[in-house]
Amino acid sequence: MTNEKITAQRDSIKSPDDLNSYLRVTNPSMWFIFAAVLILLVGLIIGSSFYEIKSTVYTTAIVKNNNIYIQPSPDIEPEVSMLFTVEFFDAETNVNKNYDEYIDIVEYDEKINGFVGQVYGAEGMEDGEYSAYTIRSDTPISYLFN
Repeated sequence: MTNEKITAQRDSIKSPDDLNSYLRVTNPSMWFIFAAVLILLVGLIIGSSFYEIKSTVYTTAIVKNNNIYIQPSPDIEPEVSMLFTVEFFDAETNVNKNYDEYIDIVEYDEKINGFVGQVYGAEGMEDGEYSAYTIRSDTPISYLFN
């Protein structure tokens, strides 16, 4: 047998008993590749916790007695201090306007089986149903845990 065949037989481990007979030594270039991949993975995880994805979520606003009631949607539940924009038509100036306001309180409404946000002081808006939206900010890492 030549030296190449003997080396090839020693390089192949065929059973667990052969583990003691041959120990392969790793070279430094493999450790550098492993470290680079590990640093890249940790960087992606840390970066995804700080990066924000902003999306516009539309819902319905109902105006009654100078109060705005923000209805829940499948995409978002109203929360206290959440900024909503209600789009309405101003009859006096014949112009579409936006009413930006933060939600004051959130109450559970048994009729719709959900939480409704309430804003006081809807000046210049007639009673009725309007389109509303808010900007929601999410981090990519939050999608892994929801």
